[in-house]
Amino acid sequence: MTAELDLDALAGLVQPLDAEASAATRQRLDSLARSPDALGRLDELTVWLAGAQGSAPPRDPDRARVVVFAGEHGVAYAGVSAYPPEATAWMFQLANAGGSAVSSLARTVGASSRLLDLSVDASTPEELQTYKVRRGSGRIDQEDALTLAEAQTAFRNGIAIADEEVDGGA
Repeated sequence: MTAELDLDALAGLVQPLDAEASAATRQRLDSLARSPDALGRLDELTVWLAGAQGSAPPRDPDRARVVVFAGEHGVAYAGVSAYPPEATAWMFQLANAGGSAVSSLARTVGASSRLLDLSVDASTPEELQTYKVRRGSGRIDQEDALTLAEAQTAFRNGIAIADEEVDGGA
């Protein structure tokens, strides 16, 4: 494995956003009677989608897909998280059963969903571990969350998963 990601090679895989579509969508959003950022990141995502599609306003995605990359925050073992570390395994099980908030939101908008274990510090179904990088992550107060090699693997896994999703029609 190389010491660094070849960002120049990766950049060639991504097409630039359509600046005109993004600007037209931003202008339309700014003209609406509402408080700024009333919808949080949705405005930002709408502008991005318009630029990616080259269409203002953006079209509704034909086959929306939600992909959840599940992992542990190792520093949670230091007691700094709102939830205990064991909550990740419970939330993973809930999501796998279709009972999580993200599962519910996906169903509400007609999107399909996929759950993957990239670094959950618990036993999970083997078929969801295809892209697992490691069990748990390092405590950032004591060590890196991921080594450079693990971060590179996670990045490459993300590319492979995105390719699978697009090839599958998302």
